[in-house]
Amino acid sequence: MKEYPATSESFKVNGKVFKMQKLTLGLQAKIEDENIPVTYRDILEGCTDMKSEDIEALHSDQFDVIYADVIAFSYSDDSKGGESKKP
Repeated sequence: MKEYPATSESFKVNGKVFKMQKLTLGLQAKIEDENIPVTYRDILEGCTDMKSEDIEALHSDQFDVIYADVIAFSYSDDSKGGESKKP
């Protein structure tokens, strides 16, 4: 039986537990297209189950770290042991 890698993991911020998911192909395509503006907030809304009020309560350093974790989780490839891609 073929096993697929996990596409989500839990994280905790400001006393609440949330779920982080890998970038979807649609969101990834928008990031790679220089003609389509994509904000950090777009990525957090698309890749976490955080509600708007949870995102607005983040401090800038928390925002940056969560964004970096989403990108690292999305582009990690544990099965091949190769280098991670970065957007």
